[in-house]
Amino acid sequence: MSTPSDDAQTTGQPAAPFSHATDHGTPTPYGNSPGAPTPPPGQPPVPGSYGPQQPRPAAERRGLAITALVLGIVALLGCWIPFLNIGSAVVGIVGVVLGIVAIVKASRGTVGGKVMAIVGTALSALAIALSIVISVATAAFVTATVEEQSDVIEQSLQDAGVDPQDLEAIASGEATNAGGVVGFAETYTYADGLAISVSAPEEFTPGEYAVGVEGEGTPVVFEVTIENGTGAVFDPSLMYPVVASAGTESEAVYDDGIDMLPSSKVQPDKSLTYTVAYMVADPSDVQVDLEPGFLEYDTLTVTS
Repeated sequence: MSTPSDDAQTTGQPAAPFSHATDHGTPTPYGNSPGAPTPPPGQPPVPGSYGPQQPRPAAERRGLAITALVLGIVALLGCWIPFLNIGSAVVGIVGVVLGIVAIVKASRGTVGGKVMAIVGTALSALAIALSIVISVATAAFVTATVEEQSDVIEQSLQDAGVDPQDLEAIASGEATNAGGVVGFAETYTYADGLAISVSAPEEFTPGEYAVGVEGEGTPVVFEVTIENGTGAVFDPSLMYPVVASAGTESEAVYDDGIDMLPSSKVQPDKSLTYTVAYMVADPSDVQVDLEPGFLEYDTLTVTS
């Protein structure tokens, strides 16, 4: 059996329930003052027992530094791609600006992530430099390739007997070697002095081993005469005749004594005559088209 406390025995009154007092001696409930004890287990905390939320420390505010680092990495990855690395250089510039701002703020202690900001700035600057170097190298390579191909094309045209200056004249609309239409046995002279004539078609009898006489039609032979008054060597090997008769294209005949395409070049102030043969549908209705040079001369039409 328990015994009452001394206070109860002295006053004859029951003891007051236990409570905590403030510094002023006034009892307070649990949790209403700083340093108040934790409520007993199972009892929820009294509302208002938590103080105001503290701001995040400066070291945890690293948004600018992280952004600068990400931009630096992206710029460095893209700077290796020709032509597209121009965009990487722009990204790198933004990364440098944000990185410098982050470094300054981190030095003042207002934000954190100074190391990340330095790395991001360095990566961005490196990406800018590499973008410039790769762009210059790409431009130099493209220029060299274009010049090399231009030289190859120019040499090919010269081998084919085409003067590059004539191509420039044609491109500018200043070409003067215009073609025309003449009759058989008539001579047509181009502006540069090249003169061409084609004799009237004459029937002939192909040899036993002639090629191209299997189809229908009449075999005829022409004489093509070239007079070179251009002052330069003329190569007629590319001047392949295209013959039509009665509205249909004619087939070439290959036989002994038929030159078809000459193999010799015509020197200045010299002439050359060679023969060509075709199977024509109607010997009285024949048209021959000749183009003395690729792009240099317009087509000459010889018709009956």
